[in-house]
Amino acid sequence: RRTGGLARGRRLGIVTDIYPGRTGLLAADPRPAVAGALLEHALIADRRWDLFTFGVVAGADSERILCEFTDTHGLQTEILQEEVCPYIDFPESWEAYLKSVSRKFRYNVRNREKKLRAAGDVELRCITGADECADFLDTMLDIDRHSWKEEAGTSMTQRPEQAIYHRRIAPLCAEQGLLRCYLLMLDGEAIAYLFG
Repeated sequence: RRTGGLARGRRLGIVTDIYPGRTGLLAADPRPAVAGALLEHALIADRRWDLFTFGVVAGADSERILCEFTDTHGLQTEILQEEVCPYIDFPESWEAYLKSVSRKFRYNVRNREKKLRAAGDVELRCITGADECADFLDTMLDIDRHSWKEEAGTSMTQRPEQAIYHRRIAPLCAEQGLLRCYLLMLDGEAIAYLFG
């Protein structure tokens, strides 16, 4: 519809997302046929929209599948925004990594590690099993709750959908051998985590 020279329309997109700035669909089975069925329903069968926005990674399977789908169904596409995502290419070992950074950075890392070890018994635990997920996630939320994130409003305890997402995805990743979570322990108490 046009009103006063301006085009008005209905837009279909992600209402909210787990991490702000990241959008897209997450499918347990990423085969083109599965993605095609999702798109078939959202974009063709239930056509109550004029504009559909979707985020993809350039060169990824999701972009290829989306392009094939839009070509097949004669849908017009346009790139609305592009973002460059930086990444760090890690060397083969921790020592090789330390050699690649500045002398001051190496000093700070070693100094802080020394202080941490002086404070008590330090242990790094790796969590990979589905049976360990619930305890890890409880600990992760407890660390978030007692960190600066809580006051800043960015803690997972402030956004329940993040906690629900992690509780559902962690066991699935573990069953596929894709889960790598870490807890940094000081005298048997968890003081930091990494969810991977």
